[in-house]
Amino acid sequence: NMIRTATTLGMLDGSGPARTFTTIVLSDTSLLFHAHLITDIEGSTAKLVDSPLWRLAYMSPADGHAALLRLHQFKRLRYEVAGSLQQISLPNRSALDFAEGLAE
Repeated sequence: NMIRTATTLGMLDGSGPARTFTTIVLSDTSLLFHAHLITDIEGSTAKLVDSPLWRLAYMSPADGHAALLRLHQFKRLRYEVAGSLQQISLPNRSALDFAEGLAE
């Protein structure tokens, strides 16, 4: 049962029928890998921030935006936003390159 598993893993807030999924906290390395994966799938960093694929990490696109800002603050990637314009530079060309760099 999916609800029982989510409860066991501490992924649900509240009680009764009004329970909601909590935000999962990923490490910076996991977030960077996920950002690379989304970019690989979407084909562009321009689609990264608003991608529904953040849901695969139990995050909303707004959570992804906040994570990207934090990663920029700690110089793990470059993320510049001015109004509706945004520019993102990831540290590697692809998720595979990122993963291979971790294995070295």
